Amino acid sequence: MHRYTYPKGKDAYVVIDLAHLLTDEFIYEAELVQTQKNEIVGMRRTRGWVDNQYIYFVVQFDTPISTLQLFNNGKPARDRKALSGQQVQALLGFQKSRQIIAKVGLSNVSVENARMNLEHDIEGFNFETVRRQSSEIWENKLSQVKIEGGTDAERTNFYTAWYHALIVPNITSDVNGQYRRHDMKIESLPSNRKMYSTLSLWDTYRALNPLMTITQPEMVDHVVNLSLIHISEP
Repeated sequence: MHRYTYPKGKDAYVVIDLAHLLTDEFIYEAELVQTQKNEIVGMRRTRGWVDNQYIYFVVQFDTPISTLQLFNNGKPARDRKALSGQQVQALLGFQKSRQIIAKVGLSNVSVENARMNLEHDIEGFNFETVRRQSSEIWENKLSQVKIEGGTDAERTNFYTAWYHALIVPNITSDVNGQYRRHDMKIESLPSNRKMYSTLSLWDTYRALNPLMTITQPEMVDHVVNLSLIHISEP
């Protein structure tokens, strides 16, 4: 969930930039479509640290979009509702909105799954409620390990490192159990199973993975038997 605050009495704008890259990635394809007065959906497929990396998304705003300009390779597109290409961008305008709330759903399977994930995770547009819930979740996770002694700085360093250790691996299967395999096939998991990704084994296995067996044993089975070995369950 995002919250943007603008100068009073001024029109507000949001840019969706699917041409932006963090590294030397290559964009195979990208797409943006306005599907409702307050909704934009899209996808992008790239080659970077892995090939054929799909991401589908749904963005919903708490206020209607008043203007929409799509750009292809930096030039205005003729179609003002949908655009596909490699260098795709959008400029969204909102009339004199002091504050805009946007919520985003993601999936590597489909736009439909991204919307399903969004509806499952966030109801309404109450930013403070979502922030409070997120804070409670992180407080619960960080409290799994309690330390004594040390200085304030040392305790801060420890819990910062513990926070970093909890960021990945992350769940990539959708709420309906679907996920995209490494061979691009879409498969489904039982409701009690999850697919994890961002398994940075080459630089974390010496410390993080043994730690997971102690602090997150319920996740280890999912990581080993599904995410790494792809065991099929009856």
